[in-house]
Amino acid sequence: MAPGGQEKYVTSQGIDRTRRQVLTEAKPLFRGIRDEVDDTDVGGVAFGVVGLAFLADAYAAVQNDMRRFMNDAMEVMDEWAEALEDIERVWRAAEDYSTPKVVQGPGGRDVHITGPAVYQ
Repeated sequence: MAPGGQEKYVTSQGIDRTRRQVLTEAKPLFRGIRDEVDDTDVGGVAFGVVGLAFLADAYAAVQNDMRRFMNDAMEVMDEWAEALEDIERVWRAAEDYSTPKVVQGPGGRDVHITGPAVYQ
């Protein structure tokens, strides 16, 4: 149970919403950070003569690392989105399977049935 006594439930809609947020909110944030790395370029003279010899290459390496980290993060988010899509499909099938359907049976009597889960 969540703080304050509020119960939390996972739903297929919640899973889908999370997937969409990964793709539309989180991934663009990391793309923006990656794209702004070039804006952090420092001209050679800014480091000075001594700094140019020692710092320029190290600074460029850090920029390249940051680009790589952001690209790796975006790839992971794509993998998360794909996995969440599969999870949502299975979760929805479980929801459908666990929700009894009421149909009119013989003699006008209500009959409760549950169908098999379909994952595709």
